[in-house]
Amino acid sequence: MGSSGTCGTAACSSTVEMLRSGNGRLLRKRIGAAWRDPREVLTTLHVLVVLLVVEMTIRWQPLPRLSRLLGCQLDLSPSSGSLRTPLRLDELSPRSRRQLRCTHRVAEVWPLAKGPCLRRALVGGHLLRAHRPTIRIGTTRAGDVLMAHAWLEVRHQPLEDVADFVTFEWPPTAAPPVPTSLSAP
Repeated sequence: MGSSGTCGTAACSSTVEMLRSGNGRLLRKRIGAAWRDPREVLTTLHVLVVLLVVEMTIRWQPLPRLSRLLGCQLDLSPSSGSLRTPLRLDELSPRSRRQLRCTHRVAEVWPLAKGPCLRRALVGGHLLRAHRPTIRIGTTRAGDVLMAHAWLEVRHQPLEDVADFVTFEWPPTAAPPVPTSLSAP
């Protein structure tokens, strides 16, 4: 970095110009007070790039392959004890906490998906791949509505409260009922 606080590269200066222009107002608004911390800004930009890659590939890559490409594991096996108390985030490094914070910040305002949880889990899994995270998918009922959710687990503990969710498993453990053949009278 030079004495003026800029890195001097074309990519860096164009990013700074974008953030200073009207196009960067939404990003500046979302990162709020963290705007002053360069690590927060750079991590947020990193999350944005990874999220764009996820968005471009999520529709044409099978989920197990996409999660492997991002460096995390998709676990669709039955969960016996993984839905216990969430992992305390202070057990993670400051860098990992910053990566999760920036991932949540960007995913919550992502305009290309109604439910950001799967994208957030994929991006977070990629950023936390040193912790060997696992992506889980679960469902719960809210009245007549069936809701699905994706989350990350580190050391078999979820990073958020998912006690109300039952993990999705594939292949299903219970075989569907086989229809009986109708015999002619």
